[in-house]
Amino acid sequence: MRLALESPYTFVWHDNSGQAMPVNDLQVQSKVDSNGFTLDIPANSKLNYPLIIINSAAASNKLQTIVNVGANTEITLVEYMQSDDSGAQNEMHSIINCAAGAKVKHCILQYAGSDNGITQQATTVFKQQENSEVATNIFAFGGSTSKVDLHVALQGASAHCQAAHLACPIGKEKQEVSFNIEHLHPECTSNSIARSVVKDNAASNFIGKITVHPNACKTFADLQIKNLLCSAKAQANNKPELEIYNDDVKCSHGSSTGQLDQNALFYMRSRGIDLDTATEMLITGFIQPVLNTCEIPEMHEFVNSALAER
Repeated sequence: MRLALESPYTFVWHDNSGQAMPVNDLQVQSKVDSNGFTLDIPANSKLNYPLIIINSAAASNKLQTIVNVGANTEITLVEYMQSDDSGAQNEMHSIINCAAGAKVKHCILQYAGSDNGITQQATTVFKQQENSEVATNIFAFGGSTSKVDLHVALQGASAHCQAAHLACPIGKEKQEVSFNIEHLHPECTSNSIARSVVKDNAASNFIGKITVHPNACKTFADLQIKNLLCSAKAQANNKPELEIYNDDVKCSHGSSTGQLDQNALFYMRSRGIDLDTATEMLITGFIQPVLNTCEIPEMHEFVNSALAER
């Protein structure tokens, strides 16, 4: 699926090789080697265009990316993983270093053909210094197996992270997601939300872990996981975890898995709404809290189109 987002800062990595490298300028300095890209954005900058990293596989592909975001700098970063060829293996490892006061809007998109042996795996690590803010969204569609590991280290006081994930596995697809958020300094906050719409014989597995270290007083952390099972054979497993080593905190988590509300469906159909439309309306309402967290408008169009295919 074409990403309806354009930028002069678009980097392309295909089957273990850099295919596109924008020319360096005062706002973005980049280097490429045999493993991938290193991008440096200087302090006190505000990029007018998003950084886009396209990671595609026809056979086997692995990309390593390091993004260094300077102090008080604001950027939007989109990492797009795409595979359509049967049996393709696509892997991405990213480290995003956020200096003091940096603000990052971030999105991982995984998109692939369905039930054709494709495996896509993304590992993203955020290292946040004081007063930095990260809003990250993860959207995963397609591929026989999709894996996402998000690691966030709040390494400076008053850092904040908002993390959201949405998946809609169909057929026999398998979706595996883990969030690991570490509160290491005082007065840091994190809000995490995950929603999966699971259809057919598909499966969704989510592990969310929040760790509050001894020095991290005045921490606020919340993790909410919900799954919607749309068939009798769909499966979903949740594992929320809290490890707290400080008494001066506010931490919470919730986890639930259920099916479409039959009473709501009956009510909507009694008002003349056909079954398919009523089902679509309920699913849209279920996923809306995740979409509401995404501050990149073009991602809403992409997600809605991907969901329409499923």
